[in-house]
Amino acid sequence: MTFSWLCAGLAKAEQLRNRGVVSYTFGPLIDWLRHGTIARLLGADALTESNSIQNATESNILAHHLSWILLGKKKYLQGHGTGSCYILELFLDFRFWGVFLVGILLGMCLFAFFPFGWEKCRDLFISVYDDQWLFIHAQGVCVESN
Repeated sequence: MTFSWLCAGLAKAEQLRNRGVVSYTFGPLIDWLRHGTIARLLGADALTESNSIQNATESNILAHHLSWILLGKKKYLQGHGTGSCYILELFLDFRFWGVFLVGILLGMCLFAFFPFGWEKCRDLFISVYDDQWLFIHAQGVCVESN
């Protein structure tokens, strides 16, 4: 999701909050509980995999609701979408406190894992960087030979 979609989602925040959604942050879990295998055994309807009116109205997935509101019914049903963003999901569910607290929690987790994985991360970064140079160099050689 790009910054422009995030801004557009924030502009439609009240409209997104008033759609009868329990939670966007925990939407996939809620949808699984309401429409998953066990729920279907108890008589619940399954949600479709693609863009549909059912997903736009019944699911707890921000990507469906945001696409429906911003792109309109026609484009949404043709398969176009905006995607989702955890920052927007947190903001819609918990306001700024949710974004702030989850940001702090993510930072703490990354900081905690940093000492354990620095050597491996550094080696992986160097390896990927070298591979990219190799591909760019090989592509340049192929272009020059033609």
